[in-house]
Amino acid sequence: MQFTLAAVVACLAASVSAVPSSIAAKRTAPSVTLSLINDQSGRNAAATIVADGGANYISSLFHGSAVDDMTANHDILATSAQLIAFPQGIECTLDLGATAFHFDDQATFVRLVQNINDPLNLSGAVFSCFV
Repeated sequence: MQFTLAAVVACLAASVSAVPSSIAAKRTAPSVTLSLINDQSGRNAAATIVADGGANYISSLFHGSAVDDMTANHDILATSAQLIAFPQGIECTLDLGATAFHFDDQATFVRLVQNINDPLNLSGAVFSCFV
C-alpha cells in the first residue's frame, strides 16, 4: 500500500512539474504586432500575436476594430499591412489561400492591392509568425 501511494505521488509530482515548463515555453515566444491599413477609409488597426508559428485568423484578430466594416459579415478590409513591433529574425506570412504575403525584419510593409479605392477583404486570411 505504501509503495502504491508513493508511486502515485511521484507520478503526480512529475506531471505537475512538467506543466510550468510548458507554460514558460509559451511565455518566452516573442510577440509580433501587425497593423492593417485601409487607405480608402483612412482607418487602421493593430493586433498582437505570439510568434509561435500558430495560425491566427484575421477575422478574429481584427473583429470589432477600425478595419472591420461592421456589416453582418464583419469583413476586414485593408489596402496594406505592416509589422510595427517584432523581434530580429522574425518570419511572418499573411496567407489568403490563393495568395500569400511574406514579412520579415527587413521587409515589414506589404501593399495588398494596386488600387487603394478597392480594399481587400482579409476575413478568410491567416497570419502566422516564427523566429
